[in-house]
Amino acid sequence: MKNFYKTRVLIVENDSLLREAYATILSGSINSCVVTFTTGKLSPDLVELKGKLFDLAIIDVDSNDAGCIRKLKDQFFHLKLLLTTEHVDLDYLQPYLKIGVGGVLLKDRDFNFLVSSVESLINGGAPMSRAFARTIVESFRLNTNSPLTRRETEVLELLVNGENSTNISERLEITQHTSRKHISNIYSKLKVTSRAEAIKIATREKLIISGVGSDRSSRIN
Repeated sequence: MKNFYKTRVLIVENDSLLREAYATILSGSINSCVVTFTTGKLSPDLVELKGKLFDLAIIDVDSNDAGCIRKLKDQFFHLKLLLTTEHVDLDYLQPYLKIGVGGVLLKDRDFNFLVSSVESLINGGAPMSRAFARTIVESFRLNTNSPLTRRETEVLELLVNGENSTNISERLEITQHTSRKHISNIYSKLKVTSRAEAIKIATREKLIISGVGSDRSSRIN
């Protein structure tokens, strides 16, 4: 027996013409998909909708929408999220990526890519526009003009992760004297006097891989 279940789609798009185009194209192009609700604004009221269940949401986001999306995700825990935005900026997208977004698309009216992205998401994929993929890859590239040696960079990454000189010496199998010397050299080269200042500069200047120690560095005094 064939499975006739249709993926129920929510569309949130402030451009009414684009919103209608999304609904028409998706309903006409993907047999396993049905658009059940569309709106021009993302708001907390969406999570209070009665009788409306969604499997997939296509949401046009701005920098203030993370809270609403989190509530929507909490209400419909199986919800797959496909975000659309005009901003190609990793700092802008990070709050959404942490929520558990399934895909991110650039708002460029590429309807064929929209259809293929929805199909991919339904089937467990994680679609992403090339511009975003390129931005993410770039964020992991180290600064080739770093003043630090490879060993100093390793020490800095451990510092960012909250390790002290003793732990660093054990991790890198060097003496504590050498560990302290590396830390002193790092501070001198970066013209800083504290771990917090070193972390700030290391992140800003891409001296370490983006995201290394992000969970712990924020708690270091």
